[in-house]
Amino acid sequence: MGTLFVHLDHEWLRLRTARELIDATRDVLELAGDATHWGEAQKWMRSTAVHPECKHRVLSALVNRATHGGDREAARIVLALLMPGLVVELDRHRPRPNAEGLSSSELEAIVVEITWGLICQYPTHRQGNVAANILLDLRKRLCARPISVRAILAQQNGRSAPAADDQFESHFDVTEIVAHAVESRHLSDDEADLILDISVRGVSCQDAAAQRCMSIRTLRRRQRAAETRLGSHAREAFAA
Repeated sequence: MGTLFVHLDHEWLRLRTARELIDATRDVLELAGDATHWGEAQKWMRSTAVHPECKHRVLSALVNRATHGGDREAARIVLALLMPGLVVELDRHRPRPNAEGLSSSELEAIVVEITWGLICQYPTHRQGNVAANILLDLRKRLCARPISVRAILAQQNGRSAPAADDQFESHFDVTEIVAHAVESRHLSDDEADLILDISVRGVSCQDAAAQRCMSIRTLRRRQRAAETRLGSHAREAFAA
């Protein structure tokens, strides 16, 4: 794990037994068996001996407070309880060629930012397991992250991404680059459609793979190849 996840873990070691947090969330803590603080509640939540419905009640109560009451303490507890799942999702996406030109620390920040928003805006009427729903939504958001052509160019050139105000970024968007690549036969129609589906239209990897009757692994391989060709074309056509 990078510095942000490590920082959050260290912060949680202090917060989980803090009297202020216990007092502020005592009504929810009482749902977690015999736990007297959130460190014990965390162990209780991870125990296979505890019925899933009991864990669901705790998470539901926390997200209800975070969503309807703006309770940041409740949201912070949910974030800590989901941390093992966040690590899995981070590792799942880390091998993907980084079209955004992001470092591991920046990717961690994106994971935390997305998850925090999902917690604080969770639809409490939604059916199913709270933790599983949030992690699934996180995975979909990560799959659908927009491509930055500016960053693709930087990756193709073997350098770090330019600053956000780079002149190239202000003149061309992904749709324009893709259209030009198709016209010049650097991308096929199918490759262009795949890039636009995932990176512009927000179609999840799962849905995109199902629409094309292929596995997610195959889809990601084709996506990476198409993005690489797109980056090479953009560098030659526009970066001069």
